Amino acid sequence: MHINLAVADLERSLAFYRTWLGFGADERRFPDGTVFVQDAEKTDLAFHQGSAPAPEVPTFHFGFRRGEASVVRELHARLLDAGVSVSEFDEEDALVSVKFADPDGYVVEVYWEA
Repeated sequence: MHINLAVADLERSLAFYRTWLGFGADERRFPDGTVFVQDAEKTDLAFHQGSAPAPEVPTFHFGFRRGEASVVRELHARLLDAGVSVSEFDEEDALVSVKFADPDGYVVEVYWEA
């Protein structure tokens, strides 16, 4: 699986996704400026220099599942401590989820489900 994102600043986006979601393994740069990075689960993110499109649907987001609820709770606390804009946090018996905005305004969800 991969996700392809247009971003205003490649290095800023790379730093954000490295810091908060662990992307950065196996970084590959291509002559057209595309940068691919991978996380521990082998999900690829492709970044392209450009303008991030405004989502047409207000509920548009993409998410990453984690194996333990504690990982999501810890990320939520770190995001808040760092002043990252958290739009939603949900904790139920079978779900823990945090949604936050990346530097280009994409909404990212990290979640655990039983």
